[in-house]
Amino acid sequence: MRVMVTAHRPPKIGGYQTPNTTEQWVRANLRATLAGLLERHPDLTAVTGMALGGDQIFAEVCIELGIPFTAAVPFAAQPSRWPDATKALYHRLLKKAAKVVIVDEIASYHSDTFGGKMALRNKWGLDHSDLLVAIWDGTPGGTANTVKMARKRGRKILRIDPRAGSVGIEESEAEDDGFDVLEMFGAEEG
Repeated sequence: MRVMVTAHRPPKIGGYQTPNTTEQWVRANLRATLAGLLERHPDLTAVTGMALGGDQIFAEVCIELGIPFTAAVPFAAQPSRWPDATKALYHRLLKKAAKVVIVDEIASYHSDTFGGKMALRNKWGLDHSDLLVAIWDGTPGGTANTVKMARKRGRKILRIDPRAGSVGIEESEAEDDGFDVLEMFGAEEG
């Protein structure tokens, strides 16, 4: 079983000052979720895009639980504009990854735009996972787009909603509203 995370950045999970109540709630529910999956699937592996916020919390929980994870980095310079402390955490997590993939260096996942790099990183993660864990409050953005891609594929999604304070599984039904975020970047959903 391969599980991927898509998640909000710090402002939507309590802010940059940690620990905080929302971030701790997300971390605890993510830990319980991954521990439960690991119990059922001892061969569990994970994929994270290594973005600030939920992606990095996911990596930290994988390390705590001994779950090997792939760091699906959208492009090599991802942390270049981050504060030094944040860069340091990012590099510590990368060193503990079972595998690091620079997604933009794969020809079929390359984009010349920042948004394209992010969307194609998420597509790569979905292409290499069986289950999506979405730390998502239902608002629009990259996390919503990834959830939409997963739904379109009929993927099972486990949603951790920090705004509603709920955790649940949704069985995806292919949905198509005519808009495909990947089309904006010249990529196709597969």
